[in-house]
Amino acid sequence: MPLKAQDLQTFEAYKKAIRAAASQIKDNTPFCLYSDVEIPDASKKAHTLRPFLVVGSPATAITPLLKDLHGGKKPLCTGFCSLESGKISLEAKSGAVNYGLFKSQATVFKDLLGKEILIPAPGGAAADPKAAAAAVETLKTPFGPFSYFSNETKAWLDEIGTTVSTFVDASDDVKGMSDAYKEAMNLAKKLPPPDEIMKQAKKADKETANAARQAKVTYTLAASFTTKLTELQENAKLAAQSVQTALKKIEENKLEDEAKELREEAERQKAAIEGMLKAFTTCLKLGSLLIPGVGEAVAAGEIATKAMEATAEIVDTLGPALADKSIADLLAQAQKCEEKAHELKLDIAEQEFKIAKSKVAIIAQAAGATMNQLNSIKDVLPYVGRAPMTQFDDSKGSFKFKDLKEVADRMAEARDLAKDAVVETRKAYYHSDTMIGYIGSGKWKVPKPDEGKRILQKMKDEAVKLGKQAGDTFKDAEQRIPVWQKLYADAQEALARAHA
Repeated sequence: MPLKAQDLQTFEAYKKAIRAAASQIKDNTPFCLYSDVEIPDASKKAHTLRPFLVVGSPATAITPLLKDLHGGKKPLCTGFCSLESGKISLEAKSGAVNYGLFKSQATVFKDLLGKEILIPAPGGAAADPKAAAAAVETLKTPFGPFSYFSNETKAWLDEIGTTVSTFVDASDDVKGMSDAYKEAMNLAKKLPPPDEIMKQAKKADKETANAARQAKVTYTLAASFTTKLTELQENAKLAAQSVQTALKKIEENKLEDEAKELREEAERQKAAIEGMLKAFTTCLKLGSLLIPGVGEAVAAGEIATKAMEATAEIVDTLGPALADKSIADLLAQAQKCEEKAHELKLDIAEQEFKIAKSKVAIIAQAAGATMNQLNSIKDVLPYVGRAPMTQFDDSKGSFKFKDLKEVADRMAEARDLAKDAVVETRKAYYHSDTMIGYIGSGKWKVPKPDEGKRILQKMKDEAVKLGKQAGDTFKDAEQRIPVWQKLYADAQEALARAHA
């Protein structure tokens, strides 16, 4: 399904069109990849897609459609895609696919396309053992080709193929990490000093300040609601564990007819508590959409939509679990089990049923407050859609929240790639070290063993160097991101206090 000009008018149109195109992928479906493209949504907010992927259309058809859009729009790669195990496999014919970017933004692309991008195993197509042996001749490292190993045993070739491809994968991660880190630092230099940002935030117009206070109330309520859900989940978990322990004690006492009624009642109680626990866990996952993070908070309209959908689903899920009748029935079951265990003189089981009953009683006590708080969130939720960041960015002043988001996004990308790079460089190091050991032990007959050891030693040294670079970048990114998060939060607070 080729994209048309109207499919690039808004972000919503692009998302709908690209998902439809992804659903129709067959063998040899064309794709093209660009560095970055900005597409405005229906409320004129720009969404930066980095990289910008189009499936179902060749670059010759897409490039002319990008002329009116902002962004680098640099062509990176063209080729054909297909589906493998439900994932989109990209085969480059011109240029190269930077899988590091796809790895760091896997959830973004899955949301856009409705399918995951297939990230090749180290060595790409050479991940298959037979293909690895055939591909080793052409594999190159910073230290030269490994083609002179091509006449050795399959086992040796497979190991060398794994060693080289792991190193190549690590190198790709480090390159992607370095590019993202450099870009983040360059963008950060363009931000005004923190005190200037705070001055501008304090000068917010009245409408923006009111929206900031309303959004702040929503976020605070959502955080408190999540805390309550966590407490409910923990109490349900402890209650389920106690009933489980009580059931074991009943079995240990080998009571058959006498304990049959108690066992059946306990099983019903356990099933009811576990159903409640499942509901709390589901609601916690959905509830995470109510509290946007630094990057997400800029996309106000999108967050409002997701949060409203999540709230509706939470009500549907949580309501039955906290219904007066269901909790009353559960308390009655707990009371009955406790009394029956006492009659049968099952002391430990009686104690466990007592604990379960106390936890259910706590849940019953908190049920009304939890639902009331959820209803309060529903009342103020629409204000998230008018969260102050977008309004403030439309006002005068050099500081824009979207600029701070861009810095945080690129640094987070660098951090995630650095984490992957550390893992891959460790693998490369240990693979190289193992291969040196194989050569030294004479396990395989290798041509030019001294030369092989020298190359592998250089690979080990390079892996250490790359690993240190990745580790240092990861630590630095981890330290910088909270600073930007605090600046973001402080600016929001200043917006909320303006005209107070």
